[in-house]
Amino acid sequence: MAMYNISKRITDEGTQYNIYVGLTLIHREFSFKAAGAVVLKLEQGVPLYEITEGQANARIEVIKAKHVRRMLVFKERLSVKTKKFFKMFTDVKVKELQREKDRNAELVYAINTLQKKQTPTNLATTSNLSDINKRYLTLYQRILWLSEDEGSFYCQETVAEIHKYCSIFINHGLKDHASVQRHIRATTGWGCYPKITAFNTFQSGYSDDGIYKEFYGFVCRILGITSGNGSFLVSSLQS
Repeated sequence: MAMYNISKRITDEGTQYNIYVGLTLIHREFSFKAAGAVVLKLEQGVPLYEITEGQANARIEVIKAKHVRRMLVFKERLSVKTKKFFKMFTDVKVKELQREKDRNAELVYAINTLQKKQTPTNLATTSNLSDINKRYLTLYQRILWLSEDEGSFYCQETVAEIHKYCSIFINHGLKDHASVQRHIRATTGWGCYPKITAFNTFQSGYSDDGIYKEFYGFVCRILGITSGNGSFLVSSLQS
């Protein structure tokens, strides 16, 4: 019967336990317990190749088990992240839908306001209503979205007055604030614009009713026009 010896050796790779038959090295393990188990099987008559094959299969199963555990952990973490993402995505969509709902409410208010200002004859056909909507609602939407973008968030009454003021530019082909304000004085007067009307004083010394200073630039940005070369506006007081 062959005599097997276990020899301990310390290397840069760690502690090794070499198994010898006489002076011949036949196998190496990295723990004394594992080396002893191999020697025990050899003494029982089990061929070395079967022992090493079984060890290899066992290592493969250990690696597989570790891989499965890692995949399960990864899947769980991914599931948590996915749930968080979809919750965030859903929250964003809900907020967008709410904003759209608010805008639609503003548009309904605009339609009702515009329809009240039309005579029955003008509202006789659907095509007339469609023309009115195309002409006014795009402008109304621009006012809403620009005010929201700039953080102004004007109330419905203020938006309606700005819309009416801007419409004078469009309907009468006017190019500057002075012309629009002369038109208002000559027609409806400033009583129809209580939210945006102010008593303005200019650098030239001229004072009269007009719109608040903040609305001059806002209207220019809505209509894509310049502020003109008139006298500088010094102050806007409640009219």
